[in-house]
Amino acid sequence: MSSNEPAVFRLVTYNVQCGIGEDKVYDPSRIGKWLGEQPALDVVCCQEIELNDEGQSPHQNVRMGIMHNDNQPKVLADALGWSTGQHFVVKKLMRREQGNGAALLETGQGTSTSQISLIREAVMNKNLSSQDKWIDGEPAVDEKFGWGCAIMTRHEVLQRDTIRIPAQNSTFSSVLGSSRRGLSQAAGMKIKHSLHFGNTYIVSLHCMADVLGFAIDGTAGSLQLQNVRRVLQYLDSNIHEEDTDNVLVVGDFNSIAGSGVVREMHSYQGKWGPYVDCARLCGNTARTIPKFCGLRIDYVFLASKSKYLRPISASVANIGYSDHFPVTVSFGLPKTPGSHVDEMRSVASSQLCLARFHRACFIVFLVPVVLALLPIVVVFFMFHKCFTLMMKC
Repeated sequence: MSSNEPAVFRLVTYNVQCGIGEDKVYDPSRIGKWLGEQPALDVVCCQEIELNDEGQSPHQNVRMGIMHNDNQPKVLADALGWSTGQHFVVKKLMRREQGNGAALLETGQGTSTSQISLIREAVMNKNLSSQDKWIDGEPAVDEKFGWGCAIMTRHEVLQRDTIRIPAQNSTFSSVLGSSRRGLSQAAGMKIKHSLHFGNTYIVSLHCMADVLGFAIDGTAGSLQLQNVRRVLQYLDSNIHEEDTDNVLVVGDFNSIAGSGVVREMHSYQGKWGPYVDCARLCGNTARTIPKFCGLRIDYVFLASKSKYLRPISASVANIGYSDHFPVTVSFGLPKTPGSHVDEMRSVASSQLCLARFHRACFIVFLVPVVLALLPIVVVFFMFHKCFTLMMKC
């Protein structure tokens, strides 16, 4: 970069879905190729990415994945020409549960083809080549291999953290029979920009999926909201202004505009202040997942007390290499360090008002829909429970 060019810090967050695209083809190298074609990236954060021991035989980490032994963070880092600066954290482990309820320790049984039916596995919660049910397993702190979150950078790494984020099902999700509970983890990394932007702490987060927290939430305490609160509390307790200039929380939040998660980020009054939705600030609210008629659930949040980062542009790439689209945010420098803090707090307040408006509109829309569908849902669940009991007999 010449001395006349403005300083730019570019970050990408991308839920890569185990390297499987919308065409159901497993090919993480094409994600790496796309990243390598982007203008000078500084940080890449990934969710649903897999790291395996390349010396072991191919195996399957999660029910949506396939049999392989790839080190996917390394595949992407190599495509970017980054030999160091990687951090991977196992989010959770998927274990097969036999019909008698015993959990199998190995995860190496499963689909061996890249042409798989993600929809069938997600809906039926069964692996295509097995009638055993898949359940969540809690990762150990020092778990090295599996399915989780990663951060990659071309800058010097000052700190790598594993952020433990336990959560329990909300009452509503328990009624629905959701099994997504227990311990999860997020990746935290502090980097040192060599020239302009100081020390930046970044969290790559993949919130647990809770039906309630996806849209409305409220006071019920969804898994998403619990995850986010744990991360914000961790940042308040462990990341200090004396040696950190900026804080970013990015990833797949499994929550739309107006949800409790988004409102929590905008209203949080901790050490680092409320958080700003960078893409919205830059005028880009494009969908980040193509399914469900297109929704926006991937975000880049900037702490309002960050000194050197100011969002200047954002884009969402419409590529089919995953079931999500990558979000890219570019940051510039404020006129003077910290001079924009009050402005960022004001932006967060405005975004909070907008999130509340979105929630109110969603509720107004949802009430008549729920009332109309409620009899159908009740009949469906009764049939499902009866069918389950019959299968056990």
